[in-house]
Amino acid sequence: MLETIGLHGAFLLGAALHAIGIILILSLKYTPASVNKEALHKNFFAGIIDGLRFIRSDRTIMAMMVITVALNFLAMPFASMIPVIGKELLNLNAIHIGILASAEGLGAFIGCVLIAFWKTQRFAQVFIFGSAIYLLFLLSFSFSGLYILSLILLFLAGLGHAGFSVGQSTLVFTKSTPEVRGRVMGLLSMFIGVQPLGILHIGFLADHFGGSLAVTIMTVEGLIALGICWMVWPEMQRHEKQSAS
Repeated sequence: MLETIGLHGAFLLGAALHAIGIILILSLKYTPASVNKEALHKNFFAGIIDGLRFIRSDRTIMAMMVITVALNFLAMPFASMIPVIGKELLNLNAIHIGILASAEGLGAFIGCVLIAFWKTQRFAQVFIFGSAIYLLFLLSFSFSGLYILSLILLFLAGLGHAGFSVGQSTLVFTKSTPEVRGRVMGLLSMFIGVQPLGILHIGFLADHFGGSLAVTIMTVEGLIALGICWMVWPEMQRHEKQSAS
């Protein structure tokens, strides 16, 4: 887009696609599940406290939230380094950098489709193993000096990202009751919101060590954090029958 229609055209196209998405969402019909009406009349802060209590009461949800913070701080910000690595290390133009940046998204899309056809109920395992695959291939990408190899590694990282994303959302829906589900989803969104801090972190590393080494350091930190979570919450590795409320 940058090479052909320029920055203004690319942003205009993005705005048009978002507008189409809004129209499609507005066309959906939703029938809310029956909930305890008394629980809905609590004030804002009481709702947050109830959500936090529920998270603490369920070890699987607690583990998922901690890993979510870790990956949004120590993995997702890698994307901000793709233009830096593409230009400085791989000597790519805007088109090839765009293709490189889209490889992870393509892998995530295909991974989501594969998980949908798999019809598994092992979402805790999908989540934690997807997280590990994501970090490992991002780490491998940080060592790559070849364009084609970088494409393949980011595509494979995207498959892991699919497991992380699908497991994350599905665990909230299958493990929480209708009364607290909205609050837990809200807290999940809040924890995802640490990503801008992660961008500051990787930016600081890149300023001192370069983009490629910054991704290396950050993903090693992410793997250490994931390993700690793996030991603290071993039940994430075992199959637990899920049941949606």
